[in-house]
Amino acid sequence: MDSKEFYLKLKELNVPLADIKDLFNHRYKMDFAKVSSDSERFNMPIEFIEDLELIKENYPLAYLIGFVDFCNLRIEVDEDVLIPRNETEELMYIVKNEVENPRLILDLCTGSGCIALSLKSFFKDSVVYASDISPFALKKAKENSLNNGLNVNFVESDFLEYFVKNNLKFDLIVSNPPYIPVKTKLDKSLDYEPFIALYSGKDGLDSYRSIIKELPKVLKENGVCYLEIEDSNIEKIHELIKEETSYRSSTIYDMNKKSRFVKIYWYIALKSLYIFIRGFFKLKLIKSFINK
Repeated sequence: MDSKEFYLKLKELNVPLADIKDLFNHRYKMDFAKVSSDSERFNMPIEFIEDLELIKENYPLAYLIGFVDFCNLRIEVDEDVLIPRNETEELMYIVKNEVENPRLILDLCTGSGCIALSLKSFFKDSVVYASDISPFALKKAKENSLNNGLNVNFVESDFLEYFVKNNLKFDLIVSNPPYIPVKTKLDKSLDYEPFIALYSGKDGLDSYRSIIKELPKVLKENGVCYLEIEDSNIEKIHELIKEETSYRSSTIYDMNKKSRFVKIYWYIALKSLYIFIRGFFKLKLIKSFINK
């Protein structure tokens, strides 16, 4: 395959040149500039043609390369984990800017571990837990933890089940759970990503029902929770929060001005009332002790 044939092939596939460079540099460990400068013939690895065919079938480039860059970390990915998206990375920086020194952090539905590891890199003194129902995802997340030199506690759990049973409460909970309705027709590239990480019942809300119902049992009184969401369900998620908890919630928009995240937090008026009642009963207890 000479250089002209090569570039015609790329044009046919409509693959960005930057992606092809990544494919060469990281998957084949070959310098793309040197390879492509040979006007007579490319020294192509045998896998290249096979990879081109996979790309043609919408196979995710991230799986071919084997990793993505995420919050200055290298996160390895394969078909056992969802590929981290730009929107999730955006959420990490929102959390970093809004939250101060959380002692205990939970990344729920961790997948590749990208959220947990990013939060650990931001909040180095925090204790970070990451959970997933998939043992295969947890295996990859643990590998990413080791490769990035970040200590995270990994737990196999169906949503919050493990943490409720063990009475663990968190200052910060972040989750990008499955949120796509089962019968939704999606881009073909998503066919290669794990079903369990994408779909969440008929209306896409099953995961949120499970999380929100148990949230008061695991979120500290001053804690905050951030959920990544699908924008068409935003109002229904706010309603679920209102029905199942005493928390307040607000919508956070992504850089494209799309409803992308929900922030759940301790309502300040409720917090003040709680402190007042707690103080009142403490005072009564003290007076009762003195009178005795």
